[in-house]
Amino acid sequence: MSHRAHVKPYTSGTEFQSLPKFAGTKDEQRKLFVKYLISNDALEKNNETYNYSNAGYSVATTMLEKASGKTWERLLDEVLSKNFIYDIS
Repeated sequence: MSHRAHVKPYTSGTEFQSLPKFAGTKDEQRKLFVKYLISNDALEKNNETYNYSNAGYSVATTMLEKASGKTWERLLDEVLSKNFIYDIS
């Protein structure tokens, strides 16, 4: 990830505390969080090469879920169990 989407980072406890509670399964909560992210103001453009954002990983995860038709947890389980003989369930 290049961290150039200007997504608010949500890297501090204060930012997390300001978030609404998202109901549902983990993948439903991720979708709601991403909808929340894109419906709110982006970071202002600045002279930084990139702006790190923990929240950007939720966007990427939701994109993978949409493209694959599988949850993030299922994708991880498939990749890790296939390549490392590891079960996360």
